Amino acid sequence: LVVVRTSIMSKICAGCTLINRAQQLITTSTSFNPLIPLKTHKMMSEPILVGMWEEVVSVKRLKTFFQNVAVISLLYTASCNTSAASDKATEFAEDVVLHVVLHEIGHALIREFDLPVLGNEETMADAFATHYLTHHLPDRALDVLTARISSWQVEASEVPRNKWPVKGEHSSDARRAFQTVALSVAADRDKYSALGTQLGFTESDLKNAADYGSEIHRSWRRILRPLMMPEGMESTETRIGVDPGDVLVKRLIKGPLVREVEDALKRFDWHSQVTVFFVQGDGTAGWSRSKRTVSVYSQYIERFMDQSSQTPQQLK
Repeated sequence: LVVVRTSIMSKICAGCTLINRAQQLITTSTSFNPLIPLKTHKMMSEPILVGMWEEVVSVKRLKTFFQNVAVISLLYTASCNTSAASDKATEFAEDVVLHVVLHEIGHALIREFDLPVLGNEETMADAFATHYLTHHLPDRALDVLTARISSWQVEASEVPRNKWPVKGEHSSDARRAFQTVALSVAADRDKYSALGTQLGFTESDLKNAADYGSEIHRSWRRILRPLMMPEGMESTETRIGVDPGDVLVKRLIKGPLVREVEDALKRFDWHSQVTVFFVQGDGTAGWSRSKRTVSVYSQYIERFMDQSSQTPQQLK
C-alpha cells in the first residue's frame, strides 16, 4: 500500500542503513497508534504515498498502513535532524582546521624564509594564524576564531587545572585561547569583543590586549611585507593534496576550506613547492621541513567535529 519514490528514499536513507531499520520497525513495532490522523505525519511538500485507499478495508490493514506512515515519518525527521547536526559539525571543523592550517603555514614561513625566532615558535605560529585571519580574511575571521577558541576551551576543560602543561613547546590550551583573543581584540576591539566575553575578559584585559597585541600585529606586517607576492600575482609553487580514500576528508573539502587555504599559500613568494595535504589516518597536523608539506590527518578533523556538540567551559 505504500510506495516511496526513489529520490525521497535517498533523502530518508541519508547515506546510511535506515531502509533496513524501517523494515525492522514496521515488522516488529506495536507502539504506534493506528488512529493517529495522517495529517499529523507531515513529511514534506511533495506527496510520497501512492496508495490504493479503496483496498484499505480492514482495521488490521488500516493499522499497518498508519504504522508504515509513522515509521517513515519518524525516520525522515531523524534523518533531517542528523543531517543538520552533521552540517553544523562540518562547518565547525572547517573553521577550526583553517586556523590549524594557517598555524602550520606560519611554521613554513618561519623555516622557508629563515625568519628570526626570538621567542616560542609555536606561539609565533598561533600569532601568524590570527594575524592573517584578522588582516587578510576579515569576513571569515570571527567565525574561525570563535570556533578555534571554543575548541581550545573544550580541550582545556578535559584536563584538570593542576595538570595544564607548563613544559614543552606548546602553551596550555587555555593560554593559547587567551593569547588568540588578545590578538583579535588588538586588531579590532569592537568586532572581536565577543571573543573577550567568551573567555571572561575584564575591561582591563581588553585594554592590555589592545596595547601589547598591536605591537605583535605591527611586527607581522613588517616581516611579511617583503615575502608576499606583488598585488595581482599569485605564487605557482603551491599544491593542495587530498587523500582520495577518506570520505570525511573529501566531504570537508567540498566547502570553502581548500580554496581559503590555497589562497593563503598563493599570497607568498615561495622559492620552492609547498604542499598542504589532507590525509587519512591517525595524527594531528604538522609541517615537515624535509618534505615542505603541511599534513592534516582525518583523526584530527574528526576530533573537531565531535567538539561541535560540546559546550565550551569558562576558563579561570
